Amino acid sequence: MSVAVIQQKSLFNDEGETTLAYRPRLAPLFQPRKIVLAKDSVNAATRRRLVDGVLAVYPKAEIIEQPTVPHDKVRIEADDPLDLHYKGHRVLDFGEHQSAVGRSDEEGNTCPNFWHFSPYGFCPCGCSFCYLAGTQGVRFSPSLKIYVNLEEILAESDRVAHRLGREEAFYLGKLQDRMALDPLTGYSRVMIPFFARHPYARLRVLSKCADFENVLDLDHRGHTFCAGVSTHPRCGRSTS
Repeated sequence: MSVAVIQQKSLFNDEGETTLAYRPRLAPLFQPRKIVLAKDSVNAATRRRLVDGVLAVYPKAEIIEQPTVPHDKVRIEADDPLDLHYKGHRVLDFGEHQSAVGRSDEEGNTCPNFWHFSPYGFCPCGCSFCYLAGTQGVRFSPSLKIYVNLEEILAESDRVAHRLGREEAFYLGKLQDRMALDPLTGYSRVMIPFFARHPYARLRVLSKCADFENVLDLDHRGHTFCAGVSTHPRCGRSTS
């Protein structure tokens, strides 16, 4: 089966009509057995193209359509919490995240509180030290998620940044590895140009993944910071 090309609109650009073509690639360490099309995941042509492009990468996966079920209510049959955790790593949900932009504002937090946004949910890596697996949302809904409403998520980030009226960092995700599913979606090729043009919003990408191919040719204008360790010879090594 030939791999579909995803047509994505580049947001807030100078011309306003630029279209970005992206050809999905396999995401390292991720081979879903089931792909769930949850509520509002294919209710628009652009979302349908995104989903179809990813489906073409995994032709053997079982496709389950659940148009009335929100992404965080998709049920995974499991014998116990550990079984649920492992089975969740083999399920990919498409859905709409209506509250993807937020601020970490926790008392007693040793890390600085920050603005964050989530175009994805969870991570395929399964690291033994992963703290995400114990958080409430991932614990009860451990499937990986791709949120199809990236345009709305960035628009909300834009509104927050303009309301603050100053340079402000937005962390790419809080409850997922930031680059793990990017080979599938090419979201970075929309997000980094968006932040490159923005007068206030700045992007911080934290990832332990080595696949940064999608971002190497992008001009981030100093508005994106990648932290973590990469083995790619052109990515080098960066730590936060």
